[in-house]
Amino acid sequence: MNILIIENEVYLAQKVVSRLLDDGHNCDFVENVNLENLTKEYDIVLLSTSISSSIVKGVIKKYGQNSIILLLVSYISDETVTNPIKDGAKDYIMKPFLMDELVRKIYHYKECRAIRRELKVLKDYFEFTMSDIDIKGNLTTSNATSISNSNNKYVKLAGNFVNATGNTTF
Repeated sequence: MNILIIENEVYLAQKVVSRLLDDGHNCDFVENVNLENLTKEYDIVLLSTSISSSIVKGVIKKYGQNSIILLLVSYISDETVTNPIKDGAKDYIMKPFLMDELVRKIYHYKECRAIRRELKVLKDYFEFTMSDIDIKGNLTTSNATSISNSNNKYVKLAGNFVNATGNTTF
């Protein structure tokens, strides 16, 4: 994974980078943020809220759609947690934190994103396969010229049509 760490506490950032590099991730560390210089795409953004709130908002706006943004906060307030989460950050972790807890959150949100993507693919596939069947259960595709069954309930399976009792009909 490509991970961007925006943190003005250099020692903390170095510890996070070291741990994530040990886990096999690619990490970029930025202490002083210039949004125009951030051109790379990242899977995860670890964003300190101790920097300017306008920069926090800009980073969330830039990376919120395609990246998982986790806030690194020193204290909880509307400015450090509530507003950034409303803007698109996923979660926060309080400083000081255990490195294992941060890594757990990263993998948790990575897995959630993968599950959401898989669910979308499955929903799209379901809609595609069901598009040939109207609400009454009658066949509406041109793949077969005449299909009849006493209960009029069919399910499309790999191009064949199977009734509720499991008999293939053409």
